[in-house]
Amino acid sequence: MSTTDGTHGTSATTLLERGEPRAGLPQAPGGALETFRLELGDLWGAVRDRCVALDDDGVVALSRQLEQHLQTHPLVSQRIGELANDLMALMAGWQHFGAEERAVLVAAMAYLADADDVVPDHLPGGLDDDDHVVGAAVRAVLRPRRRVA
Repeated sequence: MSTTDGTHGTSATTLLERGEPRAGLPQAPGGALETFRLELGDLWGAVRDRCVALDDDGVVALSRQLEQHLQTHPLVSQRIGELANDLMALMAGWQHFGAEERAVLVAAMAYLADADDVVPDHLPGGLDDDDHVVGAAVRAVLRPRRRVA
């Protein structure tokens, strides 16, 4: 079943239809969510449940959670801060992004704020996966893959 997102007349498939757990978010072929999934590769399984729609209050709460993570992990706070700054730079465009771009940013922020993700942040190399997720989010939001006809 395809739906129309109503903004550009493009056909979109919900995440649920593609076997994903988060229904209701449109996923255009070659759009930000598909780009994010492809960029993440094996990490997608650990990130996909974090691709959710949040209102402004939810985003503020998530930002606070990320800030708390910075404060409670001083040994890695500089690197987490650098990654968080990348996401915060993108957040400046929040009001202009569509549902897919917002879901990607929420997922990346939530992943970065989680100290016990695929590779716990306190372990050597524990931020490499976070770096990969943030980089994938940046690429997905700024340069989604476009299908060529």
